[in-house]
Amino acid sequence: MREGDVVADRYRLVRTLVGGATGEVWLARDAVLGRDVVVKRPGPKYAGRAGAALLRAEARALAKFEHPHVVTLYDAVFTGPAEDPVSWLVMAYVPGGGLAGRTPLPPWEAARLCAQVAGALEALHAKEIVHCDIKPGNILLDHDGTAKLADFGAAYRLHGSGTITPNGPLFHTPGYAAPEVLLGAPEPASDVYSLGVTLHALITGRSPGRAGAERRRGALARETGPLRTLVKRMLHPNPAERPSLAEVRTGLEPPCGTRIDADPARRRGRRALTLVAVAPVPALALAAVIFLWQPGILWEPGGTPRASIGDQRSADPCALADPGVVTRFGTTKLDPYYGDFDRCDVTVQPPNQEQVDVELQLLGPADDAPAGPVRDLHGFRVVAEAQEGQECHREIRLPATGGGGTVDVSVKQRPPRAPLCAIADAAVEHATGVLHRGPLARRRLRRPGNSLIHRDACTLLGASVLRTSLGSAPRPEPRFGHWGCDWSGAGRLGVRLLFDQGDPQDGRGGRPTRLAGRPAFVWPDEGDGCETDVVHRTFWFHGDQKVESLDLTVTGDVPSAERCVQSARLAEAAAKAVQAQQAHG
Repeated sequence: MREGDVVADRYRLVRTLVGGATGEVWLARDAVLGRDVVVKRPGPKYAGRAGAALLRAEARALAKFEHPHVVTLYDAVFTGPAEDPVSWLVMAYVPGGGLAGRTPLPPWEAARLCAQVAGALEALHAKEIVHCDIKPGNILLDHDGTAKLADFGAAYRLHGSGTITPNGPLFHTPGYAAPEVLLGAPEPASDVYSLGVTLHALITGRSPGRAGAERRRGALARETGPLRTLVKRMLHPNPAERPSLAEVRTGLEPPCGTRIDADPARRRGRRALTLVAVAPVPALALAAVIFLWQPGILWEPGGTPRASIGDQRSADPCALADPGVVTRFGTTKLDPYYGDFDRCDVTVQPPNQEQVDVELQLLGPADDAPAGPVRDLHGFRVVAEAQEGQECHREIRLPATGGGGTVDVSVKQRPPRAPLCAIADAAVEHATGVLHRGPLARRRLRRPGNSLIHRDACTLLGASVLRTSLGSAPRPEPRFGHWGCDWSGAGRLGVRLLFDQGDPQDGRGGRPTRLAGRPAFVWPDEGDGCETDVVHRTFWFHGDQKVESLDLTVTGDVPSAERCVQSARLAEAAAKAVQAQQAHG
């Protein structure tokens, strides 16, 4: 294959990413959806039926589940005659490339990435699949610093249900494979071992070689500094002695609400830390840097904030919220189901007043000029806007060095009687303090498999559906976490699809109907748009009924009736797409 060739009349090859006897990986352009993808096919060593069987096996492994830290499989393409087929996998393009060959990472950053991979492996193992080839080259880095696990060509199914790879020698990478993998008997703990070796390699910047021997295990562990105890357990030659992935992830993730203090007298009883002494200099005192190791991650007290949102889909906005910091304004309650998935709310009930809603929402990097005065708080730029009517607004802008991002803080009350901006400032003070201590914690509140939190809004409206309603198929523009998507530039109409959660709609002001077999409401025009909400699922939280819904809005300079017809049509198509994805696992 050459640059410019087209696969399956759709994917135009742009450039080679990986090439060799065992396989080819290309960056390609999807002519239908107008997006970059990665296409992969077997190399000369596995041509024809053997290669097709390999890729089918890998496709089945990838199709078993969706996870924010696993490369997304879009399609499996098989062309040519049955006796000599040409097979391709079509996957999401992860622009940052693999972690192999990079300069050494700080222990806290290596821990953050490996914690994400550990979460992906937990999901894999729940489907009775062992990856069998965890290494830096198979961990890709997205544009926002998210780790994505790739290459399931060596995956192995457990419990006698057959291997994912064909019978024969088990694929593995020397130096990263657990001892039992070398004997052809992989098990879930094998991935724990390989992840431990990978963690070492990311910190030291070099291949660890044959890490299985006991004499090497101790040396590797020492080189990982404050992570040494965990790494040593992960590299134990006996699979039964290795920690579970849940233990690994907990040991690598930053704990919610961790406080770092440089005063030794206030650190009594805490796990750790080490003094890194610097050689004496005449007329100067000895210098030292104090590092703290708590049940989470490595931090440096003071200094530059290490804030980063990291992977958008697993970042926990509720890690920034603390009802306790606003209790002086009334009775408070934390509600993680009050708004979109990128948001967490604290409700405040002042005496004899309407409820106050404190919203903390994660957004991408801000690209506009501040809309108000800017001040420095815990090392962050905080934009303070003046109160307007029923709302006071603050914006925390994260430094680009950590991947960027924005925390939007809005405090609302109707009618406004409480000191809304004082409440906003208290919430911002706490949130910036949390961010200063390190990367944002990952979500601990688990959602069921049918939750919209696991879906990608940009995949729910295909090109044919958009052309039918809009006359063209504009390129999707994902919002934070892909829980929202916009399609603009389609002539006179624009489309916005959002995943929402909160209290059930009472239907007042909307037209009730049913779409895709689900309750739905079509809302009359507000401005130039018509919105249709389709209830996806209903559940209970602390005795209160909650719903998740798909909210689709069509805007444009067309008659109101047409906007609402297209809104309902596209909302139903999106709801059916979710049902189809769930039916296929």
